[in-house]
Amino acid sequence: TLAYAITVSNANINTKAGYNSRNRIYLKGDACAEDLTVGATKCDIVGVGSCDAEPRARITGEHTFTGSGTQMGMRFFNIEFYNDDASPIFTLTTPYGIEWHNCWFTQQSTCTNAIVTAGATATNIVIKSCQFRPQNNNTRFVTSAIDLSAVLTYGFVMENCIVEGAIALDIDSTSCFQSYVRNCLFIATTFCVDDESDDVVYANCQFISDTTKAGALDLNEALCSGCKITASDQAVSVPTLSPLITVKATPVTAGRIYYVHKGG
Repeated sequence: TLAYAITVSNANINTKAGYNSRNRIYLKGDACAEDLTVGATKCDIVGVGSCDAEPRARITGEHTFTGSGTQMGMRFFNIEFYNDDASPIFTLTTPYGIEWHNCWFTQQSTCTNAIVTAGATATNIVIKSCQFRPQNNNTRFVTSAIDLSAVLTYGFVMENCIVEGAIALDIDSTSCFQSYVRNCLFIATTFCVDDESDDVVYANCQFISDTTKAGALDLNEALCSGCKITASDQAVSVPTLSPLITVKATPVTAGRIYYVHKGG
């Protein structure tokens, strides 16, 4: 099982000779059903092969990692995650350095969240080129796709992702230091982003919501660059663009020649 492979890898890393190393576990498709409770410290878990028509391995289950450092430096590559009950797919207490690359999180009709963080801190969480998506019934994650609820979040980075949820990205952390979201598409029933920290930088992101702009975005627009939102009441840039130079045209007649004065 994958849990057994993680146990063996952790034992190797915990030796004096292995602590500064990284291990790699290959998870071969089709699919496996496991509820992981221990993360793989300093280890890459790589999905190979395929599951049905999809070019990635699949894990069905809910995974709960608790305790500081229990998933330190753990990275997932090319894996699809399914839920088999309404619980979050990942519940992470005090995570440190966990990453997902080219992964799918597929909502099976009742799943509340794909990823939830909790505890005092969440450090160096990276999500790149991933999809948070409904299954064929088109039901989004019921509560939110991603819920960052650790008191403090450090180094959250998200790039090139598609995220669908009742709320797509929900940040309840008091502060999010050195955190950046770039080139992502958020599709939501209500909030595309509900960011209570007002610390995260958003660059070149697209937001689509079933509700109005006021009910679709709660973030610090001063930290946004090149973003756009399509809401039920308007489609606008975020932040709202204004002219870089104010031009006031005042025609002045001099024969048949017209002059235009530029100024504030």
